[in-house]
Amino acid sequence: MGVHRQKTRIGRRLQGYIIYLMFEMRLSVAQIAKHLWDIFGIRLAPTLVHEMKDRTAAELKPIYERILKEISSGPLAHVDETKGAVLGGGHYVWVFANMSTVGYVYSPGRDPKMLHDVICRFQGVLVSDFYGAYESMECAQQNVSSI
Repeated sequence: MGVHRQKTRIGRRLQGYIIYLMFEMRLSVAQIAKHLWDIFGIRLAPTLVHEMKDRTAAELKPIYERILKEISSGPLAHVDETKGAVLGGGHYVWVFANMSTVGYVYSPGRDPKMLHDVICRFQGVLVSDFYGAYESMECAQQNVSSI
């Protein structure tokens, strides 16, 4: 059940570093390619740098799905959604968490379908704010307000 990894000259550490530069440092793929050349003498086409994001996502997808499954099958889930600016307009990030794990789910809107898709059979206590979508969940609930 492993993910097939294509042979490239990019090892796991460099792949991780590229992802760090992309998401934590918010560098563009062109800036990352230039940085790798300037600092390490590694010449990578920006398209290959961009492919690292897709490759990393594919490799980590089973872990991501396991995190969401753990949250949705546990006794307690904290859920919230927040609007974020993404190229092309406003979108939402849903946050699902328990006492030890957190998972983020991107959604183009605030549609409650996202909630049901992720924790459709949740039977524990759902902790959320007063957004009406949470009331559609058939489980025990605890509402909290922002401080």
